Amino acid sequence: MKKAIILSTVSFLVSFGAFIYILKRVATPDLFVHNHLLHGAVMIAVCLVSFFAAYRAYVSYSYSKNVYELFLALAFYIFGFIFLAHGVFVPGFLFFDEMLFDIFEHTGLFLGSILFLGLGLSLSKWREDIYNKRSKIIAGFIAATVAYPIFILGTPPIAEYIGSKLDIITGLTAISFLISALILLVRYKDAITNLILCLIVSFSILINIGIIPFFYEEWNIVWWYFHILTLVAFLIILTGLLRTDKYRITNNG
Repeated sequence: MKKAIILSTVSFLVSFGAFIYILKRVATPDLFVHNHLLHGAVMIAVCLVSFFAAYRAYVSYSYSKNVYELFLALAFYIFGFIFLAHGVFVPGFLFFDEMLFDIFEHTGLFLGSILFLGLGLSLSKWREDIYNKRSKIIAGFIAATVAYPIFILGTPPIAEYIGSKLDIITGLTAISFLISALILLVRYKDAITNLILCLIVSFSILINIGIIPFFYEEWNIVWWYFHILTLVAFLIILTGLLRTDKYRITNNG
């Protein structure tokens, strides 16, 4: 427990400290890297890591029937899909504007963070029922995520409303990751594993992605740090998944 608390605190402080340093010492009014190719490469990396983590978690779920693993799979699926949409909806690429670009990025992170809160739910009594309906759940989830960008594109007033609330959504994302980190610290205090430590560290880092957007401009160095930090956090979780028995990646059902 003590080790997990120390790692969580250090992870947040290091990533937040780096953000402050870049903001105060590195970022300048003319330091912008407007490179669609580089951004596309980062998005591809984030998507690949997300989809592979989702697949890895679902494989484990298919063996263990552990609902927490299903939440991990669904969260990373939505990260992968939404960041794919975010990579396509880049302002200046095709005919899309900045509002759509921001909506897909920040709502995707928020929705994924909400799914991670499922790690704190007690669902043992529904375990078998959820497992038996897993195909329908996955199909419905995929249909909803595919419909989401189509819905946003087809309803400009709703898109504008969501765009006007992105600051609130971003702040709630930080709160969600903070709560998820605390849930794991409390729930798994007697069952700390490599994966749980990786999740705690990653969630502690990801708190920053609900803070940094209030201080960056598109394409400046702080904005790039936000993207790289997201990729690093996802890679930490993927590392934990790969170092864990695929037949059972969590200890509780």
